[in-house]
Amino acid sequence: MQSIEKQLNLIVTKAFKDAGVPADHAGIKISDRPELADYQCNGAMAAAKPMHMAPREIASRVADCFDGGEVCEDLQIAGPGFLNIRLKDQALAALTTQMLADALTIREHFGKLQGIHLVYMGDARYNMGNSLMIACAKMGMHFVAGTSRKYFPNAKL
Repeated sequence: MQSIEKQLNLIVTKAFKDAGVPADHAGIKISDRPELADYQCNGAMAAAKPMHMAPREIASRVADCFDGGEVCEDLQIAGPGFLNIRLKDQALAALTTQMLADALTIREHFGKLQGIHLVYMGDARYNMGNSLMIACAKMGMHFVAGTSRKYFPNAKL
């Protein structure tokens, strides 16, 4: 099963391509405003100048081509052309279920969770790294992200 970020990146990239917007602008990130969205895409802003179009018009084209499938509940255009994306409850539930399954597997192997050190190697910015970090904190485990500063988990967490 692909991570939510990978699925979401594929969905947003397809919408950008289908809208005729260069896909290199289709990057997503965890929303700076969690009260508005789970993820955001600022690609319409970046694509505006080279495409000689208003960012909101680009965002509107992308939104018209957007199909959130099993992952996304909603996509809203905000301000001058930001794309705010909300995940479906079932996508979040699947992530939570995976976190619990991972914890149960660790407990099965070590007989406990308290005090266990979990080291995650790789890009820890998105759901996988953030989710493991939160799960570890909730279950009394120690989380270490083995990565460069560029790929650290969200500092707000």
